[in-house]
Amino acid sequence: MENKVKMVPAKCTQCGGVVEVNKTEQTATCPYCGTQFVIEKAISDYNVKFDVNGAVKDVLAFAGEQMKENRKERREQKKEFAKTEKKFFKIFGIAFALFVVVDLIIFVIFQFTQGPESETEQSTENQEYAMGCSVEDGCLYTQVTGSELVEWKYLEFESQGTKLVYEQNDFDTYSSCVAAVKKAEGVRYVVTAAYEGSVSESATPIYYSVVNVTIEGGRIIEATEPVFVDDLSDYDFE
Repeated sequence: MENKVKMVPAKCTQCGGVVEVNKTEQTATCPYCGTQFVIEKAISDYNVKFDVNGAVKDVLAFAGEQMKENRKERREQKKEFAKTEKKFFKIFGIAFALFVVVDLIIFVIFQFTQGPESETEQSTENQEYAMGCSVEDGCLYTQVTGSELVEWKYLEFESQGTKLVYEQNDFDTYSSCVAAVKKAEGVRYVVTAAYEGSVSESATPIYYSVVNVTIEGGRIIEATEPVFVDDLSDYDFE
């Protein structure tokens, strides 16, 4: 009975081809390139090349290094994000503060460029009414409420440095808009007369309202509260 020879894989030391050899022999010949090689070294080379455990270790080591690099990169990204976020909130805070300051400045300018609104109540023997004056867009706006038995009219001749834009008498309300006359400057006057009943050429006012206005650059910028007098001679025009 023949003894079966156990063959083992080996690696040709010349061409690298995989051959099967009898490990009990000292040498063998490569069937691919014809090189004679030492069997012990060829088997050793084969085992090194196909060492699965070593390959797995290398792969795991490489994966570990990659994970370390990824963690390091994420930490750097978090730091950069934190810096960017901090910078954003800083810029946002500065922008918000500037917005508040600009808004405050606009409010102050608006208050100084707009004339003070005033409302004066005047009582007569027969009724009560209220007159309000305000400066808007370079004009003086006047409104009287509760004047059911009285009609009001802007007196162009008596007024100085101003002109009537419009006026309207309703059932119990009077409203008007007065602008500055061209080239008028400084303190000027708006005179409005109150008539009992309908206004006519022969009718005599029962009293007058005088408002001082300040004109700059052809625009009314400020107005005083209305002053009521029975006769214009009682008012001290400057």
